[in-house]
Amino acid sequence: MIQVTNVQLSRVVNHPRVCAYVSVVLADCFIVRGLRIIQSQAGKLILAMPNRKDESGSYHDICHPVDPSFRAYLEDRVFRAYRERDGVDWSPRSTIRSTHRTEPWGKPPS
Repeated sequence: MIQVTNVQLSRVVNHPRVCAYVSVVLADCFIVRGLRIIQSQAGKLILAMPNRKDESGSYHDICHPVDPSFRAYLEDRVFRAYRERDGVDWSPRSTIRSTHRTEPWGKPPS
């Protein structure tokens, strides 16, 4: 199975459902950008794949896992990285609230 070798998260400030944008590096040689961590109305985290809107207004995934076990592995890696950074003390500029702005996750305080 292809290994997820890096997970990069950008926090989304002041959005009702999107918690973060995600990029994942696969096998240290391929990056997938545009994944999103979304919180459902029930509070469950969902990993949404990159997508685009067609002329009729329908959305289609640009890429997505084909194998269910890889999807579970990818979700585990991304959600674990998200939870590890969830309690991080953000820099002062992260307190600025503007719609859909993203910021890179900081390192946990020492």
